[in-house]
Amino acid sequence: MSSIRPRAIVAGALAILAGLSACEDGFGLTSTTSIVDLTPEERDILVSDCERGVMAACDDLAIRSANGTPEEVFGATCGNRIPEPAGSCVDLFELGGPTGIYRGAVGGVRADVVSIVATVVNVNETWDSQESRLTGAERAELYSSTEDAFERAVSDLALVQATIDDLAPPSGIEDVHADLQHAARGVTESASAVLEGLRRPADAEELPGTARREAVLNFETAASRFFEAADLAIQQAT
Repeated sequence: MSSIRPRAIVAGALAILAGLSACEDGFGLTSTTSIVDLTPEERDILVSDCERGVMAACDDLAIRSANGTPEEVFGATCGNRIPEPAGSCVDLFELGGPTGIYRGAVGGVRADVVSIVATVVNVNETWDSQESRLTGAERAELYSSTEDAFERAVSDLALVQATIDDLAPPSGIEDVHADLQHAARGVTESASAVLEGLRRPADAEELPGTARREAVLNFETAASRFFEAADLAIQQAT
């Protein structure tokens, strides 16, 4: 599933992570400096590899990045596959047979949704801040790029939903997996509502963009529910 998310969004996801509290070092060890300083090239390679699911790269990134940096948090959360550090990413997602495979698949789609949400929120903020100042061809171009981004989000979330529907949950967590499926449908449907809100002409009794803004708020709420469901599925799959 990692192939569905645009790599340019990884930088945005890292920027969002910068606002989170500093983790220890991804393994429960408090540190004040990185063990081995990373060159920019090494950092970019580790971020890219971690983003596409190489768990050893995530572990390496967590250990070698400076304490409290977005890169350390990205590595320690296994590329946004878990909400907070929980030990070695290799141990969590690459070991344990079918159960580990399930955790890895759910973690992968969780990371996809993190990137998709960042895209929708950032694109929506750009449209909100600029559309009223633009006219003619410039406004049309911005509208087209915004619509395209929302359409891709809906399409990518449909792939997330299909991936989850195809997973076979470990014995004993069937209800947890069913909740995850429901949450995936909810976030996909709410993304469709964002797109519809963009396309909807403003009523005479409402301000322009009201439907879209409300849809984005509902989308963020649905995404939070999805993250909660995904985190519980990973936790329970032991």
